[in-house]
Amino acid sequence: MKPFDLQRALDGDPLVTRDGRLVVVFLKIPQSTRVSCRFKYEAYILDDPKHKTYNERGEHLIIEQSPLDLFMKY
Repeated sequence: MKPFDLQRALDGDPLVTRDGRLVVVFLKIPQSTRVSCRFKYEAYILDDPKHKTYNERGEHLIIEQSPLDLFMKY
C-alpha cells in the first residue's frame, strides 16, 4: 500500500482500506448534498453495502486511525 493521493484517487487509480479491502467507487460529494464540510468524498468498499465518507487525506475519522482509512493500492 502507498500513501493516499487525492488526485490519483479521483482519476480512478485503485484504492484499498487500511485493513486491505478493495474500494470499488471513490468520488467527490456534490456540495449541495454534503452533510459535513470536512468529509467531501465518499467511497464504496467491496462487500459493504453502505458508503463511507472521507476528508481530502483519505481519512475516515479525524481523531484516530481507522481500519477504513484509504491508501493507494499500487
